Amino acid sequence: MLDCAMNKPSQLARPTAPDRGFRLPMRRGLKFYLDRLVATYDHRFLSTDPLAFVHRYPDPEDQEIAGMVSSALAYGNVPAIRRSVDDALSRLGPRPSRTLDACSEEDLQARCRRFRHRFTGARDLAALLGILRGIRRSHGSVQGFFLEGYARSAPTLREALVSFVERALRRDLKPFYGRTPPKGEGVRFLLPSPRGGAESRQLLMPVDTHVARIASYIGLTRRKSPGWAMTEEITAALRAMDPVDPVRYDFALCRLGILDACPRHQDAIKCAACPLQPVCLL
Repeated sequence: MLDCAMNKPSQLARPTAPDRGFRLPMRRGLKFYLDRLVATYDHRFLSTDPLAFVHRYPDPEDQEIAGMVSSALAYGNVPAIRRSVDDALSRLGPRPSRTLDACSEEDLQARCRRFRHRFTGARDLAALLGILRGIRRSHGSVQGFFLEGYARSAPTLREALVSFVERALRRDLKPFYGRTPPKGEGVRFLLPSPRGGAESRQLLMPVDTHVARIASYIGLTRRKSPGWAMTEEITAALRAMDPVDPVRYDFALCRLGILDACPRHQDAIKCAACPLQPVCLL
């Protein structure tokens, strides 16, 4: 993916500061190569992503729980994430939604005993599952709870996500902690809100360390540090290429980093094989 002195089309020539990576011709060319990347990293690579856990379950109610657990624990390296998500979901049996419906707070804490994923412990997982159990009891589903704060007319899902997190964290967490955890601690870390920092057109690009790095290589962002501002900048650039589904490139871009197909330093073999090599700016 990095520039390895390969021949590049003249209209995709390396831009110079200060508009490095943001010239309109670059964006036109970039869409072609991003589409090619999506065709390269398709559903055959699903096993390399926590999203695979959602596909274990045929029932949408179980898929919601698997998706929430997978998303909450998706920090750290991929092998560790997969082990932890698998561990967490195995504690809920073959029908996670039904297990939650039947569990008391004491049952949840017993099921989560000795769970650990980096700095997420048993109480944190139990609290997350307790929140999901409460959401199911009050709204019937995670989707129903989310839709209560969703506006179809909103340009993005930012405010809907803020509403979801803030309402979810209003639930009583003392049975799990003996107190309410401070901001950023415990289950609050697992349910971060965009406040501080559905239709597919409203989606926002998930930005992990891989997407942040590769997005800078191909001119989707000028920002140096991942955060909400970078998320919005990358999403806006992708929306210019695909207004209907601006985050359709997420899975494929992330694969480049997870599979070490895009190294942090120039590698002639890997760079030459990368579908994005002709539009790489590094």
